[in-house]
Amino acid sequence: MRRPPGSNRLVDAQQPPPTPGILGVELDEEGGRPTVEVDFVDLEGGHREVDIDLQTGRIIEDEPEGDQGSVSRTAGG
Repeated sequence: MRRPPGSNRLVDAQQPPPTPGILGVELDEEGGRPTVEVDFVDLEGGHREVDIDLQTGRIIEDEPEGDQGSVSRTAGG
């Protein structure tokens, strides 16, 4: 049986975006203070990593996963 031209090509299936949610939580210590590192997928499907000071609740570091540059925030502001 003869196929129409182009019918033997594979169709690229689009992957659905990752589901937002927490991927992992790790307790740590920075500068003698207890911290937690949270890895998660945000609402836009981006993978992020956030470090939080457990005594103050402030975000110490917020960075997109796989990005060389990071947006760092210190507990002082």
